[in-house]
Amino acid sequence: MDMFDVFRAKPDGFVLWIGSADSRNAAQGMIEPLSVNRAGTFLIHDFRTNETLTVHLAHRPTEQPSSVRDQSRSATAG
Repeated sequence: MDMFDVFRAKPDGFVLWIGSADSRNAAQGMIEPLSVNRAGTFLIHDFRTNETLTVHLAHRPTEQPSSVRDQSRSATAG
């Protein structure tokens, strides 16, 4: 039974439902990949305790594949 709902807090004050999870760890695992695209504030609501955890994630830039990194190094090396 899913006891945690996950939301993204939008700058306009509204929240967007992301999904449900059966544990706090699973809920946090749902939001971490979302910070690759952009920073954000997320809410994890626990239905058993009626508590809401606020999670602020910084933007994590996507990593280039190693072949792209190697090509850019070769181009700048000479």
